[in-house]
Amino acid sequence: MIPAGVSILEEKHMTGILLYLRHHGGCKKTDLYRDVGRGSRMSEKLDILESEGLLTQCGDRTVILNLTDRGDAIADALADIDGFLTGRD
Repeated sequence: MIPAGVSILEEKHMTGILLYLRHHGGCKKTDLYRDVGRGSRMSEKLDILESEGLLTQCGDRTVILNLTDRGDAIADALADIDGFLTGRD
């Protein structure tokens, strides 16, 4: 079963993916794997985020990842929460 709503963020790397793409939009999928994680389910996690309308994956041989406007808004909110929790608000 694919999680829905905020519960998708409970999966390992989901918030990391969104925060990474917030600063590295237009990156290659391989860059994300190198910098965030190489888990066997990373491709599935990207597909879930895409199906929720949070990112796009474009390209054939080299897949480029970008946040959608909705994904960007969620990544901004996550960055705000991170700043609050770490005292950098």
